[in-house]
Amino acid sequence: MTWNYRVIQHEILAIHEVYYDDKGNIESWTADPVAIMGDTKEELLETLDMMKRATEEPFLVLSELVEKHGTG
Repeated sequence: MTWNYRVIQHEILAIHEVYYDDKGNIESWTADPVAIMGDTKEELLETLDMMKRATEEPFLVLSELVEKHGTG
């Protein structure tokens, strides 16, 4: 299983962790948006970079995810 950050559209846009199966299909996602955290400045900057990359991917729509996969 792999994961990355993705933007999910609710009433607002938010960044979540999204998990994929071995074929790259969405399997689940975090119920709540994720916070920016790190034990060091470098970890914090790495997390910010990963989240920034999420904004370059197509946004996911929560209602479509739930319809296709059920609740995250």
